[in-house]
Amino acid sequence: MTTVHGSLWKVSFVVIAFSGFALGQTTAQNPTNSGYSQAQQIAEAIVKTNNGWGEKLNASGAVLTVLETGRANGRISYRLHAEGLPKDHIYSLIQWPVTQRQPIVALQGVTINSSGIAVCAGRAGTCGDASKPDDPIDLQTAPVLGEPLRFALAAQDDKNLRAAIKLVPIPNFGVDQGCRVDAVLLTPHAELISIEASGFPTNTEVALTQDAEGEVHNAWQKIDGTGKLSWAVMPAKAGLKHGSVKIQVKAPGCSPQVSVAWGSR
Repeated sequence: MTTVHGSLWKVSFVVIAFSGFALGQTTAQNPTNSGYSQAQQIAEAIVKTNNGWGEKLNASGAVLTVLETGRANGRISYRLHAEGLPKDHIYSLIQWPVTQRQPIVALQGVTINSSGIAVCAGRAGTCGDASKPDDPIDLQTAPVLGEPLRFALAAQDDKNLRAAIKLVPIPNFGVDQGCRVDAVLLTPHAELISIEASGFPTNTEVALTQDAEGEVHNAWQKIDGTGKLSWAVMPAKAGLKHGSVKIQVKAPGCSPQVSVAWGSR
């Protein structure tokens, strides 16, 4: 939803009704349940898109960054800065809130000014008002712990001219001896979580322990050549509407852990 406030265009990302994300308590952990396969397919698609969001989407030489312009009362304001995208094109601002399975177009008619800032130019074919030319677009967000913000600019006449960025303003993480594990929410009530490990010894196996209200799952994974690893967790437990899950990643010399609250409350 886009509204005008003062001299800035405010793109407010409203939490909408979250329908269709049936990653329920029983389907998440019970392979024999008829809904398990569908839940797994949904989860895998979300995780795959999330993992690919960012530099992998960028056109050659294109970089999108955010400039924080304000922070108060739990709200954070950003402006988008683009490098390597031609300034003679008109773009769509794309956003992917955790309340949506897929990215959505938040605003059309965006241009990039001489300083690289995404603006509403206020001329024919662009967003904005002619009385306020090159009005900077202000992205107002109210993120919660572990929530990612995912933005992109894509040219309306050439979708290959694009740049994307993903950031977590309030990270939920644990650190031990230089090893780090982050829990990133992929759905509003943490029905699906992306666990991202970094700083680990390269090409080594690590032990993963997931404890959701006493329901424990263990697995082994291999850290890649960059010292990173990511995987998806659906922490719901049968019979419970909410709870918490503790994730530990244990490697030689370090064992960071992180806790996430899940379910509606």
